[in-house]
Amino acid sequence: MTHSQRFSIFSVQNSFAILLLPLISGVFSYSYLPDRIAIHINELGQADDYLPKLAFLIGLPVAGLLFQLYRVMRCKKKDPTMNVFGGNRTSSSILLFPIFFDIAYFSAVLYNLNV
Repeated sequence: MTHSQRFSIFSVQNSFAILLLPLISGVFSYSYLPDRIAIHINELGQADDYLPKLAFLIGLPVAGLLFQLYRVMRCKKKDPTMNVFGGNRTSSSILLFPIFFDIAYFSAVLYNLNV
């Protein structure tokens, strides 16, 4: 494995920090959100699938963290030298899931806050 394919621990730390943002925001937005959170919007702009508030605010971020942990462990298995600092394709891709997860999560929160 070449140096450019090595994994960046900095990206791993950032990915977990990004995934903690929904948990932190959940503490502040808990009292403002309805008891059932719309998690899917159909083509007409109407909510058609819901989760209980606690499952949404705690369960989804925890599931995201566990999935990211699985992804990191899988990458570490492929590249045991992942303690190398630096930007590369693998370290960049490890940030994609947290970023898209947060976009979807905060979109659902804003929809439920009628923003």
